[in-house]
Amino acid sequence: MRIPKLYNGKDKTFFFFNWEQYRENAGGSPTSTVLTDAARNGNLSAYLTNNQVGTNPCDGTPIFAGQIFDPLTTKTGPNGTLCRTAFPGNIIPSNRISKVSQNFLSYLPAANAPGIVSGNGIVANNYIFSAVNPLFNTTYQFRIDENVSDRHRIYFSYHERENTRYSGQQVAPATIDPGGWPQDFITHYLRTGWDWTLAPDKLNVLNIGWNRTNSINVTSAVSQANSGDFSFRMLGWGKVFLGSGEAIRTI
Repeated sequence: MRIPKLYNGKDKTFFFFNWEQYRENAGGSPTSTVLTDAARNGNLSAYLTNNQVGTNPCDGTPIFAGQIFDPLTTKTGPNGTLCRTAFPGNIIPSNRISKVSQNFLSYLPAANAPGIVSGNGIVANNYIFSAVNPLFNTTYQFRIDENVSDRHRIYFSYHERENTRYSGQQVAPATIDPGGWPQDFITHYLRTGWDWTLAPDKLNVLNIGWNRTNSINVTSAVSQANSGDFSFRMLGWGKVFLGSGEAIRTI
């Protein structure tokens, strides 16, 4: 290695550097299930079945699987049993849909496909979206060797590799996807050595290495919360208090 007018390391100092990157974007059109327009507006009649699972102790009416009950009608029935009255037709009135639920719904995509309707009328696979699972693999390294003398040679090298990808099975667009998550693995590797020629037939070699791996592996929903885009306040709550009176931090 030579630096004009500053350093002449001919036959003494050697330098090597390498950088490379691999990129892959695997796309697709996953199918997922979201609430129907009727369900978003409180009509949950499609989830009500004819399968009786019990009897309401408050009014003696049968309880069916999938039935929705009005929390404002909670009372104590015979033998101290708490019970509620079912919403007629399994439909929640629009004025009973809370601001919190409305804010949640604003984050959820609407159905864009007919989907598959089961025998009891429940719709599935009614949302199709475009998804990309990128994979980036970047690595670089450098090494410097120094011939200190005919008997002593030293070197130092550094290698870094970063593997970034979107992993998992996406069930919604990436910003709200609970099934996929970004992964970022970063590896650092340092190495240094000293070669000492003791005699024509004797060589002493000393090598010291160090490596570290960082794994950033978290869902998009957590990343969104950490960025402040999703909070209790956005949903309509000022603060949420634990039983001890301690407020949960607004994220």
